[in-house]
Amino acid sequence: MLELRPVAGERELSDPAVTGAFAQEMSALAATPQVPPWCGYIGWRDTVPVGFGGFTSAPDPSGVVEVGYLTFPVYEHTGVASAVCAGLVAIARSSGATVLIAHTLASEGPSTRVLSKCGFTRDGVAIDPDEGEVWRWRLVLAPV
Repeated sequence: MLELRPVAGERELSDPAVTGAFAQEMSALAATPQVPPWCGYIGWRDTVPVGFGGFTSAPDPSGVVEVGYLTFPVYEHTGVASAVCAGLVAIARSSGATVLIAHTLASEGPSTRVLSKCGFTRDGVAIDPDEGEVWRWRLVLAPV
């Protein structure tokens, strides 16, 4: 079972043995105050951090908010990303968001399967400053 908890300064997040290449970003995030529900969350299995997910901001005036998630390297391919994404969907739904969006690389892969599994559908393309063209995904939670 995976539990999502707001990031709260956990020291282990800055350890590359735990968070891999994400250690620097996780360390910076752990030092930033989080204000639920529109914040970053760590996915925990018992006392072990296994992944991360969060919202890029509070919803816009029409209730649209973007989500992102990742699995720490040791736990890839164990369902962590799907569980984190499903948890974010539940948080957004119970907190009044109307639409969730997400972006993936413009090819089929693990993240596209996670989003499909969580009810998202591909909704077009966008341009990411680092990746170029990416796929945009959408999940309607409530009538807009």
